Amino acid sequence: MTAYRRNILTWICIAAVALPVMLAALYVSNWFVLIFFSIVPIGGFFLNKITCPNCGTSVTYQGTLVGFRITGGFIRKKCQECGWDLDKNLSN
Repeated sequence: MTAYRRNILTWICIAAVALPVMLAALYVSNWFVLIFFSIVPIGGFFLNKITCPNCGTSVTYQGTLVGFRITGGFIRKKCQECGWDLDKNLSN
């Protein structure tokens, strides 16, 4: 599976978990808010593990700002670092 497709699949999984938890926080108990806010860093952890097959940069990498690496949730088809097409494997 390509990095682009793994990125999309990860976002779908995060949304599939976060939406019911958010609805449970609204209608069942406020304690579900804690679970909802724990999903955010867990999802970020899994998104940072998806890397470009060419250079190894995380697909969520957006660049640097004042020396800090900025990562975001934009689904990109090209690597920000090397320009590799993330919708194809290294062997293709």
